[in-house]
Amino acid sequence: MRNLILLGLALACLPNCRGDQEATLDPAERKSLFLPAVTFVAQELQAIDSLPVAILRYRNTQGRNDTAIIAKDTFRELMEGWFGKPFADAPTRHPYRRKIFMDATLGRVTVSCDTDDPSAPIQRLDLLLDPETEAIRSLYAERTTAGPQGAAIRQKLLWSTGRQCRITLERPGDKAPITEDIRYAWGIGQP
Repeated sequence: MRNLILLGLALACLPNCRGDQEATLDPAERKSLFLPAVTFVAQELQAIDSLPVAILRYRNTQGRNDTAIIAKDTFRELMEGWFGKPFADAPTRHPYRRKIFMDATLGRVTVSCDTDDPSAPIQRLDLLLDPETEAIRSLYAERTTAGPQGAAIRQKLLWSTGRQCRITLERPGDKAPITEDIRYAWGIGQP
């Protein structure tokens, strides 16, 4: 019973974002569609800024590894590129669909938004929620951007609360796609 109540709360937190019903929502409701994700990332960045932790960047490009410590400002700029104003305004300009799933085995609620619009700053967003605490446990986002010579770069981001953010980039190469995996780790949360 408690899970059903929490699922109802999750439904109430995010407005319906189906493209055919978007016209019935007022602009404030549509704008709040991604508000939980924007708030989550802002809170995580604030926690990183407030603690004496280093951000380690682990990069793997076609089997070649590189490790470095990056500045917190550099990491913040990167995340604002993902979750800044274009992302927050996306629901008012692009038709999104929302789906909510409850997995009793994992004890998680998944809120998923996606669109078929290639010009949208985020094509897919999944929030994995803990139904007991209503806290976001992880965030997954996908987007496609234009690279050099107009080549499409597919990007996937997975953010684990208080621990790390992993970005996978896939771009066309001469013979095969080039894949780059970048993990930013700070480890302020529980394992």
